[in-house]
This record gives sequence, C-alpha cells and structure tokens, in this order.
Amino acid sequence: MRSSSRQSDRTRRKSVASAPRLMLPIHPSAKKAAIGLLSLCYAAWFILLGIGVARYEELPTRLKSSDLPLHHFDRFFRATGALLVLGLLGIRALTAVLFPGLYPGSQLLAPGLIYSLQLLLRWGLYYLHLSGLIFNPSHWDDGLKQAAPHIMSDHVLLGAAVQAGLASEACLPLLRWHTGSMQPLGHRIALGLHALVAAVLALLVAGESYFTVRYFHPPVENLVAILVGLLLFQAPLVLFNLKALQAASRARLIPGAATKTGPARKTGKRLTEGPDGEL
Repeated sequence: MRSSSRQSDRTRRKSVASAPRLMLPIHPSAKKAAIGLLSLCYAAWFILLGIGVARYEELPTRLKSSDLPLHHFDRFFRATGALLVLGLLGIRALTAVLFPGLYPGSQLLAPGLIYSLQLLLRWGLYYLHLSGLIFNPSHWDDGLKQAAPHIMSDHVLLGAAVQAGLASEACLPLLRWHTGSMQPLGHRIALGLHALVAAVLALLVAGESYFTVRYFHPPVENLVAILVGLLLFQAPLVLFNLKALQAASRARLIPGAATKTGPARKTGKRLTEGPDGEL
C-alpha cells in the first residue's frame, strides 16, 4: 500500500514537472518605453543626418575634428567601433550571472549572433575601404578622376552599424520588465539602467555622425552610406527587435521541467510568479 502511494506521488510530481508553464508578458509601461526608446534612437539618427545633409558646407572645410563639440566621444567611438555593441551585450551577460533568471538565453545568444555577423560584415567593408576597392572609383578607371573620392562615407556606415546595435540594446532589456509584482527591484534597476545607457550612446553616435555629414562628406556620399547602413544593419535589427517585442507582449506556454524553486503555484483563480521570473 505504501509502495503504491509513493509511486503515485512520484508520478504526480513528474506530471507537474513536465507541465507547461506560462511566461509573464512585458509590463505595459515597459512596452511603451521600449517602443519609445527604439523610435527615439532612429528618429534622432535620420533627422540629424538629414539636417546635416541639408546644411552641408562645401569642401575644403576649415574645421578640424578636434574643433567639434563631440570630439572626445568621436575618439572613443573610432577606437571602439562596432565592438561597443558587443561590450554592452557582454554587460548584459554579466548581469544575467549576477541576477539569475533576469535574461533567458535566447535574449543573449540571438542578438549576439546578429551583432557578430554584422561586425564581420562591417570589418569586411572597412578593409575594402582601406584597399580602395569599393570606396575609391578612380582606383579603377582613369575616366573617373573627377568623381568624388569615395562612393560613400565609411564613417557614416560605421555609425549606422553601431547605432543599430545600441538601439537594440536599449530596447531588449525592457522586454524583461514583467507585469508580475514579485520581480525584484534590483532586476528592474539593472534593466532600466542598461536601456538608458544604450539609448544615450545611440544619441551620441547620431550627434557625432551629424558633424561628419555636415562638414566632411558631400551629400551623395552620405546618402549612399545612410541607405546601405539601413539595408545591411538597421533594418535587420529593427525586424528582430519588433519580433522580440511581439513575443514579449503576449503570454505563451512553454514546455519545461520545474526548477528547484518549484512549479507554478495556484492561489485562487490566478497563477503567481515563481522566483525564476516565470509562472
């Protein structure tokens, strides 16, 4: 009799452990903030660069980069380049270690893969730029000696790649800001602070690129770089961010065994959030 009871208990525990659990959806305010930050980053980029193109000052300019307001950030930006985005992703990964359950693996691995592929693409374009293969048409045809020295601005292309990653890093942390009241305050501070820092960096990249567009490259070079950057770097990440936002906006059932914190608990007619951030 006791053996039968113990076997029944084990069967019941296995059934509970293998039952699907419900992930908490994003908090409505966090959803608005994520959309707002993503929109702000891209609005600043296109508006500032559009103004810079419209106010282009003919070459040669008497200004030096050291004379510009964002000169120190420009030096930092040139030194870090696209690695800046991977650095922020690394901070999120470290935060996930410090705060278990803060980020699922998919929110680190998927953007990490996209950032890495875009970094390799960016480096490939940069080395083509250094060799003059795609950025200097006169390298190939003597008849193009009077053409612009570049097909597009490499600096604006770099800005588009980095700005896209920073905008993504401003959006993704807020997708983990849950509706559940049991989410620790430290988690929310870490999520909000990361999003804020990434957004500020994205705005600085847009501001720094404005001066490049206005003073150092003709409008055609800038417009080509803006278009290529949009197609290669920004559009793919915007689609990824919107898909992640859509997934976070709705509760969904996922199969998974109960963690050491135990399965979901019923209180009346509602499920309460478990310590791992899931129901």
